[in-house]
Amino acid sequence: MKKIITSIVMLLGVTAFSQSTIFVMTNNTPYNIEARFLTGPQSTSITTRYMYAGPTASFPTFTIPPMFYTKYEKFDSVWDPANNLPMNTWYLIDPTNPAISGVYPPTDPIITSMVPLNEWGLMAFRLADTTTGATADSYEVGDPTVSANLGFSVPTSQIGANTGYYAQWYTIGNITFFQVD
Repeated sequence: MKKIITSIVMLLGVTAFSQSTIFVMTNNTPYNIEARFLTGPQSTSITTRYMYAGPTASFPTFTIPPMFYTKYEKFDSVWDPANNLPMNTWYLIDPTNPAISGVYPPTDPIITSMVPLNEWGLMAFRLADTTTGATADSYEVGDPTVSANLGFSVPTSQIGANTGYYAQWYTIGNITFFQVD
């Protein structure tokens, strides 16, 4: 009985402090989504470290092409070509220990160490014309708790002032969705 209770307590501890969701991104617009994609702590008592995404394959910024879908399982597996939008860089920021701040590949042990500390946080982005690069609209959406811990106050959804496209960020079970329609 003691082993069962100990196992349950350990399991609860692991799930209470772990990156709990898969991240699914969908761009159902004719525009590129050029973004600042951030992760952050669910609680600043755990850590003040946060990360933002580096460029995606074939783009100079974190970009989701038009009419595109992908998902990321964890921060340290975003490089996997099976994602169909692999990402090769995380920028880690540690306000309390700047010596740790820097550019890291997703497979670096320091990024793996962030998996139980951070959660998908927010997307500050613009819809950009695929030919000219001109901005069609701008948005900021994300998880209100994580965003607040990063110093942002963002909604979970927003309608574009110019294009009328609807951006939303929501979680169902263990999947967080970022979607623009």
